Amino acid sequence: MLVLPALGHAWPIASATIQHLDSKNFGQRWSQVFSNEDANIKLLMQTLSRSKTGTTLLKLASKKANTHTNDLLEHMIKSGAHSASDATIIRKTRNNTSSSASANSDQLKIDYRYSITIDREASIYTATLDLAHELTHFVFRQELNPYSKDFTLKNFITSIIEGPGGEASAYYIECKVWHELFRSQYPNKYLCEELTFSGNSSLKVVASEFYSLGDYYDDFMALISKFGLRPSDFPLIDRHTSPFISAVSDIPYPLAAAKDFIRLWKKSCQNDLKMQISTRGSAQLPQEHFDRCKDLLLGI
Repeated sequence: MLVLPALGHAWPIASATIQHLDSKNFGQRWSQVFSNEDANIKLLMQTLSRSKTGTTLLKLASKKANTHTNDLLEHMIKSGAHSASDATIIRKTRNNTSSSASANSDQLKIDYRYSITIDREASIYTATLDLAHELTHFVFRQELNPYSKDFTLKNFITSIIEGPGGEASAYYIECKVWHELFRSQYPNKYLCEELTFSGNSSLKVVASEFYSLGDYYDDFMALISKFGLRPSDFPLIDRHTSPFISAVSDIPYPLAAAKDFIRLWKKSCQNDLKMQISTRGSAQLPQEHFDRCKDLLLGI
């Protein structure tokens, strides 16, 4: 069960924005309420803050934004072609300058640069729920380090879908915001009407939807078999068709996550090679960095 701790007060936004929001229909396109994008983003944040869950989520997101970027949360949010949250991985080498250190004792430091995009064509209603969804990813998701030995296909897929801040949790929180804020005006939202928001059963119901593959079932099974995985490694996987598909790749989430894993895996292996070449071998990478790239070199 995903529980948000109670924090503070509503998100502070200028009273003029609040008054303007009161006179607008939630069906209006959010990106066109004001001529200024910053004002429209604040409008979404103010709308989200009207929900108890949204208020807490904004507080947590603001704290993380300030901690990781030393900036305001609203500066991380932009309009775009679709709603998504992104964590760009930045790897740096830090030379150990202590007298006891050798020239080859460089340490690797992983940083993440975060951004959130909200579909510019969405209504205030849809965009507010999208914002709740993407903020859940931002606040709770545990980013996997592609340079770690724990970066495996199985870990990546399960983390993306059912891990903390994964797709199931994000939709669960989205449904909570819908229930608190929009249910009377928009009484129908897929799956949300069935959730109880207590215990773990509702979260499992949501997760099972994200594991639905439909016509892509055989493609997914063929891909994971190359990594020595079987259907039993993903017990919630099934053939039924769900409306939940990746907005970025337009395919079901398990397959989208698998392809994203391969992309990150290949890129990290290429970066390892580039680092060795650029430093002429002075950056001593752990053996595990090379072990995890063996299958890639063999053509998977």
